[in-house]
Parts: sequence; structure tokens; C-alpha cells
Amino acid sequence: MALPTMKWRYVGSSTYGASIDAALDAIYTLGTSATYYDGSARTPGSNQAATYSRFQSGGTTEAVYATPPTSTALAAKWIFAGSASAKSPTMASPDTWATNHLLVSINKNSGAFNAWDAAAPFTSGQFFGYWRAWDTVAGSGSCHMWECEEAVMLFFVASAGTVRACCAGAFIDPHSTDAADAESDERVYGIYNAGGTNVSTASGNSGSNTSWMGYGAANDNCHTGIFFPGLGTIQTIKRITEYDVTTGMTHRLTSGSYIYFQDNMLMSATASPNAAIGNLRAMGTFGLATVGQVLSDGVNDIAYVIGVNGSTAADAAILFRNV
Repeated sequence: MALPTMKWRYVGSSTYGASIDAALDAIYTLGTSATYYDGSARTPGSNQAATYSRFQSGGTTEAVYATPPTSTALAAKWIFAGSASAKSPTMASPDTWATNHLLVSINKNSGAFNAWDAAAPFTSGQFFGYWRAWDTVAGSGSCHMWECEEAVMLFFVASAGTVRACCAGAFIDPHSTDAADAESDERVYGIYNAGGTNVSTASGNSGSNTSWMGYGAANDNCHTGIFFPGLGTIQTIKRITEYDVTTGMTHRLTSGSYIYFQDNMLMSATASPNAAIGNLRAMGTFGLATVGQVLSDGVNDIAYVIGVNGSTAADAAILFRNV
């Protein structure tokens, strides 16, 4: 049984300086935007737009958190946090706390926001713990946000075009109602974080510890994981679908038209027997393209490009609008 089809929207981009609070403020700016990239109306709390809030200490932003517009039985909320000062938040293995790193996490069965560095940031429920997604060493740049009914995707594009990225929510369809495969609301909840290294592949090699939707076993590698269904513990997962992009694959037909497919990117458990977890919802492989580009039929948006570079065409994937 498949979940409802996601309808990704491109909110747009917001610039930030090389500080953790600047990156968090860029996320908040996008999360509270009244319009999408094309000027169309965006209303937080409805359709694909989550409701964002932020926590500041002495006027400095330390956390941005959100409630998705589609309320599921497990009341999921995601959070972005970090500080230039020493803190002791709950980290998820193998990552450890460090200043000036953007941290990302998710909570299910959530209550009200408590404190981002508390053991229970949302008072109740199950907290995933934080993984790293970006750090100030990457420098200033532009934060790009895409959102759908049950998830959010962020790409941080540095001035050189390199990217870091993260994703949170119910972005995988397990295609099962069995309690071993899915939560009681038929979903799985988790996060993906790029860690402290630039994203190296999107549709290509999925085995690298810098792959989009990949998994590396060391601190500050890329990590992808979900809650084990019905539990508060983490199952680490990774993308197992990959395409050869070394030959300049463009996903274009002889006529010049683009060809594209969605729901063709599979995720697997990292531990033997490497069981299938499901597919990335309303996402698909693509050829060489640039982060922030839009695939359009001339009237309607078809999909939005994410990938490994924001300046030049490189290995990319797409998020489908599904108008």
C-alpha cells in the first residue's frame, strides 16, 4: 500500500554569513516566507507549508523548529539547532557535539517545544538525537528550501558552488502496514544529514560516506536514519539506487526532451540483511544539473533540482511537484 503522493514546492533561497546563527536565521526566513520562489502565495500551516518557530538566547538564534502541515497520528516535528557556545544536547551516534555546527533532528509523539539542548526538546515523545549537517568552515552561501506535506529538504550552497544538505520528516514510503516495516500511521520518520563534508553524489555512487541519502559510520560523515517502527531507537539506512553519471548522462532523449521518473530511489538498512526500507517519496534520479534549477513544461513546474553543485551542472536528483 502506497502513501499519498507528495507535492514538493520550492520555497526559494536565503543568503547567510559564516556563523551558525546566520544559517539558522536563513532557515527561519524561508520557513516563515509568505511566498514561494515564483511569487505564488505560501501560507504556513497549510498545504505543503510547515509552521516554523525559533528560539533565541540574548537575541541570537539557537534553534528553528517546525510542525508539518499534515498532522499524522505520531505528531512529528523537526528541529535545526546549534551554537557558537558550549552546549550539551542529545547527539545521535556516531556524531558528537561541536560548536558552530548545524544540527538536525526529529521527534515523534511530540508535545510543546521545551529546549533544544534538553533531553526532551519537545517535552514528550521520542527524540532522535542530533546529527551534523553543516558547519561554519563551509563559509557563507545560500540556503535553499523545498517542502512537501510531511518533509523538508535543505541545501546549503557555498560561494564555490559546493553543497551540504539535510532532510527531515516522513520522506520514505515503506509500502507496508506491517508493524515491523512502518509506524501505526503507515509511515517511517527520520533524517538525512550531509555531515562535515560536501555532498559528492546525488544520483550517482551511493556507497560514499559523502553521498546524498547515504551513510558513513564515522563522526561527522553523512548519515541517514529512521526510528525503528514503534520504538525510539535508530535504524541506520542508505540509498542503494545509483546511476552512472560519469559519461555526462543528461536524462534527455534524442529529440532533446527530458525523460524523468519518480519513486525510483530505494533505501536499505545498513546492517545485514540490508532489508529494503522503502523508496524516497516523490523523488527521482536525474542527470547533470544545478541546485535550484526548475524542470518545467513551460507552464507548470514538473520537478526541482537538488544535487552536488549550485554553480555548474553536476550529478543531480529531482523532487517532483505533482501539480
